[in-house]
Amino acid sequence: MRDGKVDGTSDFTARGLGELKAWLEPWFLPKIKRGGGGGGGPANLIAFWGGTLPLIVGPNLVWRVPFDADGTSQNYTFTRAFARMETAYSGPISFQFQKSSPPGVYSATTLTTVTIAAGNYQNENTGLAVTASSGDLLRLYFSAVGIVTQFSCELVGSHA
Repeated sequence: MRDGKVDGTSDFTARGLGELKAWLEPWFLPKIKRGGGGGGGPANLIAFWGGTLPLIVGPNLVWRVPFDADGTSQNYTFTRAFARMETAYSGPISFQFQKSSPPGVYSATTLTTVTIAAGNYQNENTGLAVTASSGDLLRLYFSAVGIVTQFSCELVGSHA
């Protein structure tokens, strides 16, 4: 260790390395694809949107479902959708999670809608079973708005 900074694994005791490994494994190793053909692309997938909530109904940015590292297409099943605002509002705010299969103009299919009830800050839909494949486009659509505040939304899934 030099100047209070770790220079390498030799700066740790065997016990310290074991503790570091035990702490890191739950965060990183389950997300790494193991074995089989593919090239190690994501086993879990989180599509995330965030920013300032607009005052008009309409679409947000498009997010492409990734391919495996070797270009192999993957099928994902999304099981959770979450939305949060940093300021409560007197009416409901709704977020539609949509997908479209390229190429060309975005042709929306609604995967799920998360509505935050009046006076609340967040809501989550669980138990979903909606699918998307590599190359599909995901989008957040503001279907009920009314306040300028910061928001975050996520769509969580995995592939077999």
